[in-house]
Amino acid sequence: MWSRALETGVKQVDDEHQVLIGELNKLGVMLQANAVDVAATQAFMGFLGTYTARHFAHEEKCMHEARCPVAAANKAAHGQFIQMFVAAKLRVGTGASIQELRKLHESLCDWVKAHILKIDTGLRGCGHKPAV
Repeated sequence: MWSRALETGVKQVDDEHQVLIGELNKLGVMLQANAVDVAATQAFMGFLGTYTARHFAHEEKCMHEARCPVAAANKAAHGQFIQMFVAAKLRVGTGASIQELRKLHESLCDWVKAHILKIDTGLRGCGHKPAV
């Protein structure tokens, strides 16, 4: 769930984070059922792959332009996420159980929250000025 503690001070980055968290919340609701909705799960994984690639590129650009001291750690963490995502997408593609999907959802939520709180919020003190 979104909270002010997750704000980076860059509106577009915060908006992107809210979209991502919203989609994770939708997946969580879907996983409350006792059956796997394969099409919806595959659609979510497709969204996640596309959205995070675009978001990560934007966020890395913001940090680079602002000379943010956590920029390198951010880029490395994004690389780790991509590795985790690729492995998860393979598991989902081969027919993950509801328990596996719930564990994946929990891992994704934990990663996103920790990443935003520990790294992305580093943008707050970088004096990032949006491009005109």
